[in-house]
Amino acid sequence: MTLHIIDKVNRKFLTYLTGEDCEACISLYMPLIKSGIEVRKNNIVFKDLYNRTKEKLTKYGIDIKNRANLLYPLDKLAEDKEFWQNRPDGLAIFISPKQQIIYRASTVFPVEAIVDKRFYIRPLLPLVQQNKTVYLALVGQHNAQLVSIINHSCNRTLPSGQLRSLEAFLSHYDFEKSLQHTGSRQAPHMHGQGAAGDKANENRYLLEYYKSFRDWLHNQLPNIKKLYLVGDDDNIGAFLKVSGDMSYKPIPIIHKNIQSLDDAALLKEAESIMALQAEEEANRKFERFLQTRNNDPEKTLENSTEKILMAAHASQIETLFLPPEAEKIWGHFNSANQNITLEEKPQEGVGEELLNLAAIRTLRSGGMVLVNNSGEITKNAAAICHW
Repeated sequence: MTLHIIDKVNRKFLTYLTGEDCEACISLYMPLIKSGIEVRKNNIVFKDLYNRTKEKLTKYGIDIKNRANLLYPLDKLAEDKEFWQNRPDGLAIFISPKQQIIYRASTVFPVEAIVDKRFYIRPLLPLVQQNKTVYLALVGQHNAQLVSIINHSCNRTLPSGQLRSLEAFLSHYDFEKSLQHTGSRQAPHMHGQGAAGDKANENRYLLEYYKSFRDWLHNQLPNIKKLYLVGDDDNIGAFLKVSGDMSYKPIPIIHKNIQSLDDAALLKEAESIMALQAEEEANRKFERFLQTRNNDPEKTLENSTEKILMAAHASQIETLFLPPEAEKIWGHFNSANQNITLEEKPQEGVGEELLNLAAIRTLRSGGMVLVNNSGEITKNAAAICHW
């Protein structure tokens, strides 16, 4: 079986990854040092994860033959020098008898080795929670464009030829309309990045250019709620002057010349925006949980892993709130008789991580799973249900 390498995760991937239970599923998470002499520590961390996995497979009761089969892809990976030369921020590795997947992440994961009946996805949930589209308008007198960012990828959309630059726009400008202002029948021409003529005309031509660019953006994105601006102060200022009648107020986020920004810089800023949006959404949803608990408490669950897991198994959870990923509840769930037992020695991390199972069942039944850092949820999960 071939190791599949991916660099994007979303809800669809998580439902695919967790489609079947197995006798044992290995989930490994680790950060990577990307450069410098410290990169040798990556191999040390991976070797430690390997040893911990081997020990947990033994505790989990996997026989020698199946244990060797599960560890074989990790043995091959340890020897793959080319793989370790290309270093993302983090790795998530999933091994089962049916699947072998490596996620090369642009986020740093804490070190984790989990053996369970199903893959451990809780570290990925914030990434799915943040997996929204962010729209950036790059404003400048050359190469103005729209960038949509989703799944950690930059997708650039360029306007029509005459809007690619201020100079191209001026070559198509209706100068008859400007005669009463300039008194000249000559078309403006460009010197460097500014239009010819006095400063007032330069500013007027720039504003006309951004009015047309604004209209093009509106046609591309008629229904969005937020648009973020990238550009130097002069061009951002000019665009904001003509944005008053837009249905949303553009938000400046990067004050730099757009020619100096590559995809990596745009992705970094967008990921910060997505993290903030995800936190705001989680807070709004949790406020709704608090209101529902006060007004209709029978539709909420909290402080009971068993009740929440049973509701998730019955596809009755609308929104599941999980505590920070460090909190784990180990036990065993028998779906046949719907019996749940908690592990007597949870510190050993052997069995089934029950909050992970609740998240999987909720996602697969169409519910929402949010990681809540408000402090209201300290150990056990909480949920809004539909009975």
